[in-house]
Amino acid sequence: MGLITPGDANVGNINEVGGAVAAKLLRNNMDVECLRTNETLLHEEWLTIDKVVLEAAQLRQVGVADLRSRGLTHTVPNGLSKTVLGYQDMSDIEDAVASMDGLTRGERDRPEYDLAYLPLPIIHKDFSFTAREIAESRNGGQPLDTTMASMAAQKVTEKVENWLYQGSGTFTYGGGTIYGYEDAPQRTTRSMATAAWDTDTAANILTQVIAMKQDLIDDRRYGPYVLYVPTAYETV
Repeated sequence: MGLITPGDANVGNINEVGGAVAAKLLRNNMDVECLRTNETLLHEEWLTIDKVVLEAAQLRQVGVADLRSRGLTHTVPNGLSKTVLGYQDMSDIEDAVASMDGLTRGERDRPEYDLAYLPLPIIHKDFSFTAREIAESRNGGQPLDTTMASMAAQKVTEKVENWLYQGSGTFTYGGGTIYGYEDAPQRTTRSMATAAWDTDTAANILTQVIAMKQDLIDDRRYGPYVLYVPTAYETV
């Protein structure tokens, strides 16, 4: 499992709930493909739902798309059977020393390691069709109303995008937290010295962007860089 958006997902069997779904997953080593057989819906009905789910996922949500386009994803094999991703933090060591004969004893310190965990949640928004709605669609020639499918996909996309920028907030699991661009402990920050960009001049905005880049360079973050500009600022 990597970074999941509605564009990656297919709709599972909406008539199987609770223990039946869990039992089937366990029998198939948590492979979600096992939920996509013997569906109640017809092939054309699945295509209709998939179409609106993909369309909702393709609305203007650029942050996750940027990460995916740059290959900045990590695939967790059989991710549905795992709830956390373990990793290690490593400390720095002391600087090297200089001497004329090389006999001066330097610090023989070692990096310290700390085990940490990243939660692997499932972001979802439930919706369903009743048997009567399906039958009416087939008998009357009217397509299924996929409004809820589209809205559910959009809600999933919005939450994924929101977490990328702002983090998961109070959502924690296994002692780990999902941080975003705005709350990551190691982020580089800068306080704007002038007015907000929607009322500022182009020259001041450029000056501030250059200062941001310098802040990143000072923190040994040498790029490449991506600058996200809110829609309201695009016509300044």
